[in-house]
Amino acid sequence: MLRRWVNRRGARHSGWKCLLVGALVMLGATAAVAQTSRYNTDRFVASTRNECTDAPGCVTFQQATIGVPPGRRASARFACPATHPNVWGWDVALHEHVGVTLVAADRDTVTVEGVSKADAAGSFIVFLGCSGVQRTGTTFMNSLQILPTGTAAAKVQ
Repeated sequence: MLRRWVNRRGARHSGWKCLLVGALVMLGATAAVAQTSRYNTDRFVASTRNECTDAPGCVTFQQATIGVPPGRRASARFACPATHPNVWGWDVALHEHVGVTLVAADRDTVTVEGVSKADAAGSFIVFLGCSGVQRTGTTFMNSLQILPTGTAAAKVQ
């Protein structure tokens, strides 16, 4: 079909129009990708260290760094040590483009999932607030999502 169209039109159309249209489509696609990646993927946001707020005898235990592949997710389960077996809270340090969510929690463990929202690898570090005193109350941080650089502050739920 294309061959017939070219033959019918002859030399009046040299193919530059097709090349120009293709270039404009590629520029539009590149702009769309750049617009969706507004995160500073090098920025690592420190923990606010709220894991032990108002917890009696609470000690912070920094967990291992969890890597998150580009555009993917990774989760891990973290446990308080036997000396301080009760989780009172958790906080996190993370790359700006990695959002974290509490997946599960019980008396001595939490499971946290991180999701990379960019085409770059990232990581997160969980800080567990653990105590020898059993936890009372029901409030727990559910997630932390950092907005892209240049916008408002973090969104905590």
